[in-house]
Amino acid sequence: MTPVKLVRHKSVHRSGVATVRVSYLLLPFIGFSHAIFIIYGRLRSQQPPRPGSLQNK
Repeated sequence: MTPVKLVRHKSVHRSGVATVRVSYLLLPFIGFSHAIFIIYGRLRSQQPPRPGSLQNK
């Protein structure tokens, strides 16, 4: 029973480490796009609404 539990724990640990590494690799890209989205939203909220802005969405 002990070796099976150990093997399962190792496989789960490996998959967890892999997902953590992938999330750390994707984190800069997600943060970068999120910051651009926030800045873009603030700039659009400061600008007066244009008549063609609703059609461009």
